[in-house]
Amino acid sequence: MSAAQEVSRVLVVDDSPALRRMLELTLRRDGFEVHTAGDGREALAVAASGRPDAVLCDVEMPNMDGLELTEILVAANAQAAVVLMSGSGAADLRQRAERAGACDFLVKPFERDELLDSIDRALARRTQRAALV
Repeated sequence: MSAAQEVSRVLVVDDSPALRRMLELTLRRDGFEVHTAGDGREALAVAASGRPDAVLCDVEMPNMDGLELTEILVAANAQAAVVLMSGSGAADLRQRAERAGACDFLVKPFERDELLDSIDRALARRTQRAALV
């Protein structure tokens, strides 16, 4: 069984209600418990109460972007498995995501298998981080 299959809770953070809903439905079909938030500030409140195993977050959002949210989540919990998403796969953006503490990066649009593989990679990296702490 892959790490992603063992996850029960995923927090989806995106300012697009349509994309949040699509990701929620996709992940629920694969057996995940899914919580959603429309921006970084809302995500912090949901994460505090829902304790997600993985966070799937858009980079560009109002109020608090995905990079800032990732830094806060990782500072609060070094094992946070954050996957950042963006319409841009630019190398500098990927580097900024890595520096913020993201475990993986997805370029939109992506397929279901890419999504599940990314969550799996993020959780594997989270496990590696935990071994180092």
